[in-house]
Amino acid sequence: MSQQDEFVREFLVESREGLEQLDNDLVALEENPSGTARLDSAFRSLHTIKGNSGFLAFHRLGEIAHAGEALLQRLRSGEIRLNSKITDALLDAVDAIRQMLQTIEQTGGEGDERFEALESRLNQLAEEDNDWAEDSKSDEPAEAKAEGSGSAIPLPAVVPGVQEAVEMPQTALAPKANRAEVKETFDKEPREEQEEATPVSR
Repeated sequence: MSQQDEFVREFLVESREGLEQLDNDLVALEENPSGTARLDSAFRSLHTIKGNSGFLAFHRLGEIAHAGEALLQRLRSGEIRLNSKITDALLDAVDAIRQMLQTIEQTGGEGDERFEALESRLNQLAEEDNDWAEDSKSDEPAEAKAEGSGSAIPLPAVVPGVQEAVEMPQTALAPKANRAEVKETFDKEPREEQEEATPVSR
């Protein structure tokens, strides 16, 4: 076995171990997307595979590893957040690298598969900003949520203006006049007799 073959054999062993660790890290990150240690571990796995691929001139494999590494770097820096699309793309990258490792082991080369669509997908996810701000929004106050909901607004116990009217002092009413007194007073008043007008003769 030549020295180059020995390097390739070691590369295959180390790369497969790295992919196994990467698989475990991605599964753990699905449960805890902000796990810093897992993100660092996943990044190191792809970084090592990329570096060794370049040393052994497996350029296509190195390009896929580099695209996944760049995506993980943005996750580590907090610029984007792990979601199902990113997880699926990284798992597809793991499968693609495994396939190329298998081809290298069997033929000594990377094979004809280019995985261009996968590389483009990884690069696009690394370049775009996902919906990170959605979870940072604070919940609206309960009063704001209730506003405009169409629910009945509770009235105060005392409606302004009504209580004042209720509490206003009542004006004392004059006592009712006695009918007998009124009649007596009326009878005492002088009556003016009406004289008939007599025509004046000239």
